[in-house]
Amino acid sequence: MVYNQYAKFAWHEPIRRTSREPKMARLEREFAYYLQHQEELVRQYQGKFVVIYDSQVLGAFDTELDAIREISPNYAL
Repeated sequence: MVYNQYAKFAWHEPIRRTSREPKMARLEREFAYYLQHQEELVRQYQGKFVVIYDSQVLGAFDTELDAIREISPNYAL
């Protein structure tokens, strides 16, 4: 998970999707998406834990635990 002073974001890999892309490359791609959209994401989700995967926001949650509970059935942590 990556923490930002304005908003909190977590990235997770899907369980059902297999990918040959190295984990660091995926993380770098998702972080690049976050940086490119940081102003918009912070404005929209300030103070929330946001899960981003494949350059899409999967959800915004009040707590990290809420994010994990909601996302983990379909995505590996």
